Amino acid sequence: MDTPHNGNGRYAVGRGKPPVDTRFKKGQSGNPSGRPKGAKSFSALLKRRLNRPTVVEEQGQQRTITMKEAIVEQLVQRALAGDIRMMEMLREDIRESEARAAKRRKVSNGEVVDAVDRILGLKTDENGPNGNGTGK
Repeated sequence: MDTPHNGNGRYAVGRGKPPVDTRFKKGQSGNPSGRPKGAKSFSALLKRRLNRPTVVEEQGQQRTITMKEAIVEQLVQRALAGDIRMMEMLREDIRESEARAAKRRKVSNGEVVDAVDRILGLKTDENGPNGNGTGK
């Protein structure tokens, strides 16, 4: 290994030039023991936590659902209460999931967007709500 020396025969140590004896040896891993067997990724921890059951109360009745279901319930309730951000988030999520489903069914994205908009009340059917073209 080439080691640049300063004028007095010693190796110049500095930024980007660590001492030779503390460098990684050729062929030796920087993490020889690797990841510990019990270590979990963030996504695995989140998935496990979101699938835990929790008790919610609806109309005086207690029922057990997963954390994930409870979060979805909260999002939907906030959207129904008029929270525009939640409406937009749900709308985008519905569009994405419907687009994936449409791909499997071979339906155009335009049809999916129109259907989602009608479901959310953002667009009315061209023929009106009664299908007679009058809108009445």
